[in-house]
Amino acid sequence: MGEYASRPAHVTAAESLAMNRVEVNVGSLIEFLYVDAGNLNPFRRVRPASFKQGGVDLIKYEGLVRDAAGTVLSVFG
Repeated sequence: MGEYASRPAHVTAAESLAMNRVEVNVGSLIEFLYVDAGNLNPFRRVRPASFKQGGVDLIKYEGLVRDAAGTVLSVFG
């Protein structure tokens, strides 16, 4: 996983899983949650969804919902 120039959220989550001895293979579905999207430490931005502790970054999810709604509603002008 070290070949990435930036660290996308799914890559960070996959690395977290691997560090916790969870098998991750090419093509694995990586489910993750944003917990602090603005944090400089990528491992504090997201966590694998299977790690049950902690909350979520509601502001990040609000932005994602707004972006998605804007895309869907843009066809109506």
